[in-house]
Amino acid sequence: MQECMSFVLATRARQGLSLVSSLIDLLDGSLKRLHTSENNLKPVTLPSEIIVSPHSMQLLRLLGFHFQHQYVLYPHWNRGQVLVPIYDALSAVAVMMSVQPCARAMSELLPAPQETISNIVDVFCVTKHAPEIQLKVSDRSVKPLWKNSKVKRLMLAIGFRQIGPLLNFRNVTATRKMLTAALQFLISMSVHKSTVLLYKLDIDLLGGPHSTKTSTVSLDNMALPSLSPMLLPRNQASETLEGYGREEERPAKIKVGGDTSVQSSAKMTLREISKQREHAHNLLQQRLDDVALQHRSDINKLYLPYLQNV
Repeated sequence: MQECMSFVLATRARQGLSLVSSLIDLLDGSLKRLHTSENNLKPVTLPSEIIVSPHSMQLLRLLGFHFQHQYVLYPHWNRGQVLVPIYDALSAVAVMMSVQPCARAMSELLPAPQETISNIVDVFCVTKHAPEIQLKVSDRSVKPLWKNSKVKRLMLAIGFRQIGPLLNFRNVTATRKMLTAALQFLISMSVHKSTVLLYKLDIDLLGGPHSTKTSTVSLDNMALPSLSPMLLPRNQASETLEGYGREEERPAKIKVGGDTSVQSSAKMTLREISKQREHAHNLLQQRLDDVALQHRSDINKLYLPYLQNV
């Protein structure tokens, strides 16, 4: 869907506004038909500007629309609950198309990874709802965005600029309008960002998605990352291993003055293999939780001092 939206944004201004307006009308009619059956018997023809736009047709098919000749068959259900987000995204596109550099920069940015979209939403949300917070280019949440040429081009088109070490936003009516439209569009393209951020700054909604328990099936096919081992006292390490159900290792016997002999390790049983795999999975999940907690803590440290002074 990001690719389809990218081509819609790249459409010329006059044609693009007509195209976006027709798409919004179709989505509005679809949402109304899902809640009431009054207009279901009225045939609707497909607008010509959508017919000549293959990416718009592809977007509508992804949303559940079908077509018979020039007539529209509306979706019978809201597939994936995406009709409202795409409706919001198209409404934001209609605003951004009034400033072609902004629409062009957003088109060049897509498709973008969810992590990048999440970071942009955080910066835009703080700028919109807490303009008294002075962000710096060297901030952890700003630095990777400002180094990304596509993201930087979008931010410059919206009204951001660098003044020394500071990231300044030209806070006037026109730029605030573009900032709100870009924020609404990116939230619609995000899979986990809440629309609450469009109306207020909620520090609990900043940062990446909350960590979830990973299924055993996916962990079986996943290679453990190379992480630094935790240095624990011997007794504490043994207690931790017992908590995971791992069998206690017996110390090797050393023969004083004995001859060297060939050592062979016995093959592990299925039960031992299962316990070791379970132990590895638990360690991996614990490390993932620690990383997510550290990331959340860093986000709080970055923004919380400013919010306390608001």
